Amino acid sequence: MRKTIVAFGETLWDLLPSGPVLGGAPCNFAYRVNSLGSRGVIVTRLGRDDLGRKAFERLVSLGMETDHVQWDDLSPTGTVPVRVGPDGTPDFLEYTTGRNGRAIAFREDMDFTDDSIDLPRADLVIFITRREDIVPAAARLTPEQAAAMFMLGESIETEAGDPARAGQPVHSVGTNPFIIGPEGEEGNIFRRFMAANPDVQCFLLNTGSIGLRDEERRIRTDAEGKPMGVKIKIKDSTELIKQMARGGIRWEVDPDWGYEVPVEVEGIPDYAERLDPRRYYTPEAYAEITRRIKEDRRAWLAQFTELDPAIPASLKL
Repeated sequence: MRKTIVAFGETLWDLLPSGPVLGGAPCNFAYRVNSLGSRGVIVTRLGRDDLGRKAFERLVSLGMETDHVQWDDLSPTGTVPVRVGPDGTPDFLEYTTGRNGRAIAFREDMDFTDDSIDLPRADLVIFITRREDIVPAAARLTPEQAAAMFMLGESIETEAGDPARAGQPVHSVGTNPFIIGPEGEEGNIFRRFMAANPDVQCFLLNTGSIGLRDEERRIRTDAEGKPMGVKIKIKDSTELIKQMARGGIRWEVDPDWGYEVPVEVEGIPDYAERLDPRRYYTPEAYAEITRRIKEDRRAWLAQFTELDPAIPASLKL
């Protein structure tokens, strides 16, 4: 059965030296879902300007659904200046002309909206994170674990954001800093939603690296000074998404966290050899990193007193 996967977020233009290229992580994600044979839907908003019209036309030409594209008469279509280094590597952290901004708009002021915020159905919910240690490339989650990942809203600080804290975890509930009301109750609502919709599967997808950082969150290097570990490639992530939808992954329970992790993945024959976090650390180092991540996650979730205790307990915190 063809799956429907919904991506909420930005569609923008990456301003490369060679010219603008349509992008935005949610837009790219929905397009890739379509290319893998499932139904990817993008819920996004464009400025009613020339760039917005061109973006809309590009979405149509790519065969993407545009029923959930909204138009904004006040804000322009998003752009991100991109530098390209001598080796051809793009730099998306060019802030000389400004940073991405956010705003709150009333639903009643948005085009193409009605009185309902419900979708007819969704098959998969995927929480995308970026870690560089023992967090697996993918995990299958129970409703309680999915609510925990929703509450953790987890990523890591980068060198560009704060060099002094690079590699340290950062959190934003639901990856949304504009939640109104008790944030812990949002986690409870998400858990109830998942329990009421048992056909919806939830996953964690790590798009960072495995084995790159040590117990102190420093980058590990070999004798020649080269970074250790392995980067999770785009083709790894796309194949994982495809096999999540098709059921092409053999899972087993992770003893430290309780969620399920891949053992075998169709389309990634070397998954166990290349993407198993335990292969990159001594047992002692792996246990210490696990302890520190548990400590950080436990402390973050403890501040939400209204959160159902079953949610943090699902990750063995």
